[in-house]
Amino acid sequence: MRRHSSSKRSRHRYAIGACLALLAGCAPLSGDSPAGGTLAAHGQLDPAQFARIDAAIGAAIAERRLPGAVFHLERGGAVHERAYGQFSYESGAAAVTPDSVFDAASLTKVLATAPAVLLLVEEGKLELDAKLVDYFPECGGGGKEAITIRHLLTHTSGLPAGLPARPSWQGDAAAHALACAQTVTHAPGSFFRYSDINYILLGQLVAHLSGEPLDAYAQRHIFTPLGMRDTGYLPLRRMAASSIVPTHRAPRRWRRGRCTRGRARRRAAAGRGARPDRAPHRRCRRFGRRVQHRARPGPFCAHAAGRRRAGGCACCRPGACAC
Repeated sequence: MRRHSSSKRSRHRYAIGACLALLAGCAPLSGDSPAGGTLAAHGQLDPAQFARIDAAIGAAIAERRLPGAVFHLERGGAVHERAYGQFSYESGAAAVTPDSVFDAASLTKVLATAPAVLLLVEEGKLELDAKLVDYFPECGGGGKEAITIRHLLTHTSGLPAGLPARPSWQGDAAAHALACAQTVTHAPGSFFRYSDINYILLGQLVAHLSGEPLDAYAQRHIFTPLGMRDTGYLPLRRMAASSIVPTHRAPRRWRRGRCTRGRARRRAAAGRGARPDRAPHRRCRRFGRRVQHRARPGPFCAHAAGRRRAGGCACCRPGACAC
């Protein structure tokens, strides 16, 4: 399989991206860390390495590769955590803290959309190797008949990287029609290309099969059961803008908690943004624990209160899962 690498990167993603990458191999802790710039319970960690971490992140800030970050590392009950820098490069900008809320941007795909799809698979409502046209017949043509749900999840559908900006369009229905009108550039399964279209279709599939929009489904079945209180779509409905690290400079002010890119804004006009998921690093940490539990035999550790959602665990309080 050939691979096409995308250059889409944003500086503001580094902090939460580093958090998630570290979490994937971490062991569970008994609870959240206290607020503040630094938390350390060294245990199995090597404190001698912390200075190197500080230096690397400090150098990135000095080189203006990112204005601030939160680093979190945990292993076998040991934890090291520290916040660095500010919300922006401007003088007097707020300092980053462990409770600062970051735009998860395209990590929404792995924090919300992909887990939602896999929960539907575990419930028997969706088959990974079923064809996209089995669920959306209107997406036939243009070589898309061979695309499976697995192809969409793994960015091997052969679809283009994104929807066209012209002619002008707006709303989720228009996004769906445009996605279904695309032609594959490579045979499905033969080529890797990171594509927003894949996950636009997957999010719409979650809504189609569950009867709930993706944002509502993720909130009810993923974020709420895991205690990820600050994570979700449309953050300004739940928190003050001052707690959100800005991601985009508008002509006269920073934008916080809103879709900033063209395609996301156009989809958000229908009431559901494509990627405005928000999370502070410690809620990301809870998600990382679930990733770590998922590596063991058994399904996702995700339960609604009093109702078995995915099986395999007794509960999902930090440190109390019985996967």
